[in-house]
Amino acid sequence: MSTGYLINNQVIFNHEEHTLRSANSGAGVNIYQINAPASKCFYLLIKNHNTVVTQTELFETVWGQQGAYVSVNTLYQNISLLRKALRALGISDAIKTVSKQGFMLRETISVQSIDMIDDLAIAPDNIDANQEIGELALLENEPSIPKREKLSYILYSLLTLLMLTISTLIIQRIVNKEHSQHMGYFDNYVKLIEIGGCSVYQPDEDKTNERYLTFVNNNDFTCGKDKFIYLTIPAGRLQVSEVICDKKINETGVKCTSYNSYNGLKD
Repeated sequence: MSTGYLINNQVIFNHEEHTLRSANSGAGVNIYQINAPASKCFYLLIKNHNTVVTQTELFETVWGQQGAYVSVNTLYQNISLLRKALRALGISDAIKTVSKQGFMLRETISVQSIDMIDDLAIAPDNIDANQEIGELALLENEPSIPKREKLSYILYSLLTLLMLTISTLIIQRIVNKEHSQHMGYFDNYVKLIEIGGCSVYQPDEDKTNERYLTFVNNNDFTCGKDKFIYLTIPAGRLQVSEVICDKKINETGVKCTSYNSYNGLKD
């Protein structure tokens, strides 16, 4: 003896045997065998009568507990087969689609729990048995994504993301190191003068040498407000190096432009 459900006093559903049959027929007559996923979907709708069952709940209960992951199309195919079987047995429009949520049995459908004997499954006369068996076989054999493969995909994605992150950090460290090494050259520069908001620096070792101040006084500096210029004037040479930056040269993210001039003419 198993427990079944009388739907609208017209159809008997045996969720253990996965069968639907007419309540007005004797045992073994007008019995429709449905596949296990469709049966589980219908059982969940019955247990939550008058309540919306979300797609997520259906996926997790019907397939997720078995470690399988299927497409939305598979869910809709199973619901379609349920509707077709119920319609063939005299109940039309029993399952309602709730937009962007899921499915539910309509409020007008009555459900009663009953005791019953096991069914002998045959296809009802007004359903093409060969067609339905083919559709059910297609659903049963539809490839699903095993949980192990899904976990492997997730681990692969995480590993790829980790490698990209590590690569980015390594590149950033190299850039910062090169920046530090380059900027270290100017660590011994001291402020010479400020002209119009532009700070002019010279090497500390040359701070007593008047050639830097003479160069500044004899040239029109237009590096701009809140700019920083680093001068290098080698002794005994006509060459002058100017590095103009938007912030102090040892600060992160600094942007600089360098010029070389001879006798006051920039190249």
